[in-house]
Amino acid sequence: MKVKSLKVRFFLLLITVSFSTQTIAALKDIIFNKAKNVESINSLFIQERKLSVLPLPLITAGEFQFHYQDGLLLETLDPVQSRILISEKGILVEENFTKTKIKGSSQLGKILLSLFLGDLASLEEYFFIVTKGNVDKWNLFLKPKNSLISAQIISISIEGKESIESIHLVETNGDSSNLIFNSSRIKFIAKDP
Repeated sequence: MKVKSLKVRFFLLLITVSFSTQTIAALKDIIFNKAKNVESINSLFIQERKLSVLPLPLITAGEFQFHYQDGLLLETLDPVQSRILISEKGILVEENFTKTKIKGSSQLGKILLSLFLGDLASLEEYFFIVTKGNVDKWNLFLKPKNSLISAQIISISIEGKESIESIHLVETNGDSSNLIFNSSRIKFIAKDP
C-alpha cells in the first residue's frame, strides 16, 4: 500500500514538474515574442546606483527612449545632464557637449539591445535565463555563462508586464544598479492588413 502511494505521489510530482517546465518555457517565448513587436518605448526613469565605496546611493532621473531601428537612449536630467546612446556599434556617452565611445562596449550594447528587441537567441549566448511569474507580471533572472561577462556581472534581474519595468544589475565589485521605468508609452509595430 505504501509503495503504491509513493508511486502515485512520484507520478503526480513528475507531471507537475513537466507541466511547469513547459509553462515557463512558453512564458519566456511569450515575453520575447511580445518584445519583438515593440517599435518604440518612451519612458521616464529613476536609477539608484549603489557603489561599494559610498555610504549612500547615487540617484539619477531622466528620460528613456527605445526604437527598434535606432537603439536605446538614456538621457539623465537630474542631478546632472548626460546622454547615453546604446546601439549595436557600442555605447556612446555625451556629457558637456563631448562624445566619448566606451571602448569594448559593442558586446554590452548588443546584450542590452537584445533585451528590448526580444532577441532571445543572442541573450542565451551570454546568459542562463530563469523565468518566473505569468504573462501579467514576469521576472527574468540572468546569470552569465561566459567568463568575460561573469568577471563584471553577477546577475541581472528584469521585471515587467507589457514591457520591461525594471532592471536590477549586480556587479562583481559589490556595486549594483536599479533602473525603474515609469509612465511608459509603448508603440507596437503595425501589422500589414
